[in-house]
Amino acid sequence: TTARAGAEINLLGKDLNFPQNMRATLGYDRQLPGRFVATFEGMYTKGVNNLFYQNIALAGPQGTDLKGRVMYGPNVNAPVLKVAGRTAVLDVSNQSKDYSYSLTAGLARKWSNNYEASLFYTYSDARDVQSLTSSTANSQYQFGRPVATRQDEATLGKSIFRQPHRLVGQFSYAFKTKTDVTLTYVGETGAAFTYTINGDVNGDGFGSNDPIYIPTNATDPAQIQFQNFTRAGTTTVVTAAEQAAALESFIKGLSCLDENRGTFAPRNECNAPWSNTVNLSLRQSLKTIGVQNVSFQLDVFNLANFLNKDWGQVNTAFFGSQTLLTYRAKTAGNLNAGATPIYTFDPAFQKWNSDNIRSNYQIQAQLRYSF
Repeated sequence: TTARAGAEINLLGKDLNFPQNMRATLGYDRQLPGRFVATFEGMYTKGVNNLFYQNIALAGPQGTDLKGRVMYGPNVNAPVLKVAGRTAVLDVSNQSKDYSYSLTAGLARKWSNNYEASLFYTYSDARDVQSLTSSTANSQYQFGRPVATRQDEATLGKSIFRQPHRLVGQFSYAFKTKTDVTLTYVGETGAAFTYTINGDVNGDGFGSNDPIYIPTNATDPAQIQFQNFTRAGTTTVVTAAEQAAALESFIKGLSCLDENRGTFAPRNECNAPWSNTVNLSLRQSLKTIGVQNVSFQLDVFNLANFLNKDWGQVNTAFFGSQTLLTYRAKTAGNLNAGATPIYTFDPAFQKWNSDNIRSNYQIQAQLRYSF
């Protein structure tokens, strides 16, 4: 049978290989005085057969807009197709450009005088063609790679899984009552993401995956234009001038935007704020007979939030893409022939959101029996 017009078609080439990675590690441990051990480790991962999704239903680039964004149609939601009505034919192929590496250094003290402790720092980087986080071809293509360039070019960019800095510390103490207490600290760079536009400004038929153009001056109409809007549920009119001033202030407040003015937002250049998390673990060994072992363990994840509801908050942005501007209209003509898009920006927009599971404490209890 033939798929109905407009239905999504997913293709797999006969030569497609399952994803494969090559990984190499090198580590060195050094015994130091005082029962300390220093550790150094490097890890490198190279993609051998990673996946690359593209929409081969598109007829190809139809020009660029005023800022250089590659256009696949003359206007929003108007892709030029190879076959009329066939908007999504998602093809999967292999590419071998992805890579990542990490460097770790740490110091650990082995059990002595009833306690042990460790502190490790990791620096890492990860680059990929698409950051694959979804379960369907449609969402892999739509959200895996917000770029303003050609969608069929397998170019590397910063991965959504990139986490430059991570610090892990642990301290354990054993009491004479056979009670062990462990505190674990994790400090890490926040999740990576890209600021995008609510709307399909490159005309490829997929929305919310086009990176914003970062104006050199948001109050200059030659750089970016806004239109008045009424805030939902109110009669408050937010003027174009207010939006421009608010966006200019917003950009100045984020180095990932402020340092890239005059270009499109680089993929996954922005990161949510640094987070600090402390976990507590209590283990109690119970009396047993013979070679049997019974222990009770209680874990409190995000101890700070357990102690105070206002503590332990982890600020994040939407995973992968965060829509910042909303496309509303355009000036006369087509976007691929000189027309200017017109947006709205809500000055009440919040950079970060702590309403997530990591901001809440969790408690886990377990009883273990072994023999």
